[in-house]
Amino acid sequence: MTDSTTFQLRAGVELYRLHTAADLSELTRIRHQLRESVALLDGSVDLPDFLNELELAIVETATNVIRHACQSEPARTLTHIVSVDDGLLTYEIVHDGIAFEGGDRDVPEEIEPAEGGMGLFIIAQCVDSISYSPSCDGLQAIVLTKSLNKGE
Repeated sequence: MTDSTTFQLRAGVELYRLHTAADLSELTRIRHQLRESVALLDGSVDLPDFLNELELAIVETATNVIRHACQSEPARTLTHIVSVDDGLLTYEIVHDGIAFEGGDRDVPEEIEPAEGGMGLFIIAQCVDSISYSPSCDGLQAIVLTKSLNKGE
């Protein structure tokens, strides 16, 4: 567990806050922190499926931010905030990189075996909502939400 971690399991509470460099080598750390924290949630979700989808969306989002918004500059920092409120798990990634407004989340007409181009579609399939907004002090935020309730 990292020293930047706090676990509280009440609605409306931050599960953890993690600070990382804008470096792809941090993806393992991001993934482990997510798995540790979500494993503590109650049984309101089918945990393996929920966690696999959430992890895929978060890793893809972090990868996009690192590569595109922060242009793979490890000196830039990312803050990952995961919280639970009213049956929703929220993941927010805050960064000081280039703003991103989203894009086409539909299935590309032709899916060719190539690296890239499917990220936003994959993320949209794994979470309930995605929003983009400026944060304080000129920072950018991408927010993903996913219901903790089965069937929603």
